[in-house]
Amino acid sequence: MSCYKIPDISNFKRFHGRAFNDPFVQKEKEKLSYDLVPMKNGGVGVKVMYMDEEHIFSVEQISAMLLTKLKETAECNLKKPVTDCVISVPSFFTDAERRSVLDAAQIVGLNCLRLMNDMTAVALNYGIYKQDLPAPEEKPRIVIFVDMGHSAFQVSACAFNKSKLKVLGTAFDPFLGGRNFDGKLVDYFCAEIKAKYKLDPKSKVRALLRLYQECEKLKKLMSSNSTDIPLNIECFMNDTDVSGKMNRSQFEELCADLLQRIEMPLLSLMEQTQLKVEDVTAVEIVGGATRIPAVKERIAKFFGKDVSTTLNADEAIARGCALQCAILSPAFKVREFSVTDATPFPISLLWNTEAEDTEGRILAF
Repeated sequence: MSCYKIPDISNFKRFHGRAFNDPFVQKEKEKLSYDLVPMKNGGVGVKVMYMDEEHIFSVEQISAMLLTKLKETAECNLKKPVTDCVISVPSFFTDAERRSVLDAAQIVGLNCLRLMNDMTAVALNYGIYKQDLPAPEEKPRIVIFVDMGHSAFQVSACAFNKSKLKVLGTAFDPFLGGRNFDGKLVDYFCAEIKAKYKLDPKSKVRALLRLYQECEKLKKLMSSNSTDIPLNIECFMNDTDVSGKMNRSQFEELCADLLQRIEMPLLSLMEQTQLKVEDVTAVEIVGGATRIPAVKERIAKFFGKDVSTTLNADEAIARGCALQCAILSPAFKVREFSVTDATPFPISLLWNTEAEDTEGRILAF
């Protein structure tokens, strides 16, 4: 029986389109269980040992491996080849990051019909099934979509009329997500374990990863229970069992600075779109981290109304992409639904002029 296995590689999406010497990459690599190395083109490479041999893969190749598995899963369920797809990316992804994702799709042989912003995919998933949207000539329904996932916080304002949606604006905090809340728990229990058991989890990667997993479970349990929740890990380090506990109020106090950061993207969105709270019909939340009660409360308090959880928090983006792919594909008959997206970044055009060493430039949008 073969026991060789490529090590688990996670949290690599944000390395797309970045240089190895990017400060973000240098900061992130300290938290990873695998090694990052510079590629010849200056990009980010992942070094792994497989069958006693060292291999270096680009981030595009790693993403291509994931897309290959997803392609196989889709083909297994659909019982036919899959060639076309729509891939979502965070609203804050730059042109370089988006091109890197397209390169990954090309490696697999997938024809990416469109790169779709995460929040636009959520909005499509929400609107296409609505039967009570205003007529095209009527005042649109304004809906705010809020997504706090593993590593980022994104918000979007959309205007809905029958058979169409228009993205009015987007805002985000690219460095606020569920993993930040996990990190607060990890730091707390690292200090407690060090004081109580004289062990340093941060000195061993495997121990630290195990603590991260247990803290994530603890976070989820605290979302549905306000009482003390125990944390027990057997044979954690040096065959020592460790234990601790925390309750929701302690957790919220621990994460007070993270909770304060929720308001800034919401304020930015309202200023950008010139909307008033009274203009908003509904606030839809998705993403695993929005299950944290304190996160929900902050969002609801800002808009002065209860948040809605009608969409599947984990699958809303994927479903939106599937719907967009069906709309673009001639193989499927889907009800007409127009999507007008927005970009958070300015678009410039540059060209060379006849004069030597000069170039023309214009800000298009």
